[in-house]
Amino acid sequence: MIGHPSFKCEKPLIKCTNCDRIGHQLSNCYRNKNKEVSSNTFANINEKQVSKLSVTGKTNDKYVMDVKVNNKTFQCHLDLGSQCSLMRETDAKLLDVNIMKNAELPTLRGIGANLVRPLGLIIAAVEVQDIKEVIDIYVVQDYVLSYALLLGHSFSEKPEIVITKTPDEIIF
Repeated sequence: MIGHPSFKCEKPLIKCTNCDRIGHQLSNCYRNKNKEVSSNTFANINEKQVSKLSVTGKTNDKYVMDVKVNNKTFQCHLDLGSQCSLMRETDAKLLDVNIMKNAELPTLRGIGANLVRPLGLIIAAVEVQDIKEVIDIYVVQDYVLSYALLLGHSFSEKPEIVITKTPDEIIF
């Protein structure tokens, strides 16, 4: 039966025996992707929301801009709804910084509750329209992002940053 609430579903409930989440089985569990991570590493408290929705047209052009990360220019997507900032792995390697790979990295949850496990964390100086802040940036596999950098709350929600949105641009 299609188009019905889950409580009316005739099929048995699928629950993962690895992470105890509903909707997938052990063979498809995201925790199995990195065998060296213990099963108690992921907790709901250690999750960050990352959302991206693509639309055609020029409505999102104002959210794409060139920024400097450690004085190197990258194309960036400003996401005012993302709780953290992300960078593609190949671009992070261009920065020549230490990518910290520790087991305490959060699980990133995006649109459709898709889960992404960051590869590591870097600390970098990000400059947007002459405003420079040192922030944490999670490094992710290249396929996760369309642009080199997704700039989220770790930059945009700093208390000293004021953002003005107009129909055509974002002004810091």
